[in-house]
Amino acid sequence: MSRDIYFNGDRKKWTTLANSLELKAQLNLSSMTSNATAVAAIDALIAANDLIDTDAEEFTYKYGTASVPSISRNPSYQSSYSINGGTGIYLGNYFMFQMYRDPNLGVQDPRWRYYFYRQAGSKARMLADDNESVPCALTAAPPHYVAEGQPFCTFEPGFYGRDHGNADGSPADGNALTAMGAYPAGGRIDLNDGDPNYGSTTKLGQGGNGAGIEPIYMSWFTDFMKAEVAIRLKSNPAAAKDLMLSGVLKSITRVRSFSNALGQSLPAGLEPSQVTYTATLGAFYDVATDKQDIILKEYYKSLWGNGLEAYNLYRRTGSPKLMQPTRAVEGAEGGFVYSMVYPANFVNLNGSVEQKPDNTTRVFWNVNGPELR
Repeated sequence: MSRDIYFNGDRKKWTTLANSLELKAQLNLSSMTSNATAVAAIDALIAANDLIDTDAEEFTYKYGTASVPSISRNPSYQSSYSINGGTGIYLGNYFMFQMYRDPNLGVQDPRWRYYFYRQAGSKARMLADDNESVPCALTAAPPHYVAEGQPFCTFEPGFYGRDHGNADGSPADGNALTAMGAYPAGGRIDLNDGDPNYGSTTKLGQGGNGAGIEPIYMSWFTDFMKAEVAIRLKSNPAAAKDLMLSGVLKSITRVRSFSNALGQSLPAGLEPSQVTYTATLGAFYDVATDKQDIILKEYYKSLWGNGLEAYNLYRRTGSPKLMQPTRAVEGAEGGFVYSMVYPANFVNLNGSVEQKPDNTTRVFWNVNGPELR
């Protein structure tokens, strides 16, 4: 079927997707107190073994490279790669820091050079042309950041994004921003091998020219969901570990193959070792007391490009823990956004709907969820 842009009319793949989406829904429902029905449904779905667990079954929206008649490139690519160069969107400093050097593991994640592209090799290079281009780099971190060991504003070598809760205006920092990389935006991989004076801004046409994807449901999502079931609902840490490592390896392999298919390949020795990473991760898991948080933090890392799933994961479980706090001082940051208020048109035109009091209202499956910040 030529109109089916996802699975080309393959009914079996659509059925597999439906089962996988049900697994996701039932996992959310299982966070409700004593929801035995959801647990039974999860068991049945896993036993049937008809879930997305291979790359051939992944559910993605595929972007193109055309500019006319309409822009078809990945939206994140469009934001980070302009005709004139030196523009971009703000990526989260906490996430980039965890990918580059997770303090718990002490090793680099093999995916970071595919996820991100640094336009500058150091903070000094960012400030070389205009020492006011990155104002926060000239100020001290909030006291509560220092106490929690969090990155602030920039961190070496040359990463620069935004801190949680930073609502400042945008300075002239387009040449300094860390940009979206090859996966999933279809941009450039990061080839800078330690040169602090490196500086090369992003421009339209570079990398994969925006031929990225929307990773709606990837093969490793199922592994991590099964791992959460094993650790949270079944108290089976050994099975959960195997599923976690399987998910990590699937993600690394697919991120690499996707980028390589766009002509974005890392020279030998530049990609951090996946063997070292998984061995270190497995050893840390074995001695950790909060094994669930380790599993779900790895799921969070693998969800790059799918913020909705990361948001649901955090609402459902409270993991990853110890994420970067809002930049405001404690008590002034406001309540956590547990849900979005309804659109005005929906409320105004539907007499049976009442608007939520505010964004702190929880969704039905999260009424007993953890307190979040």
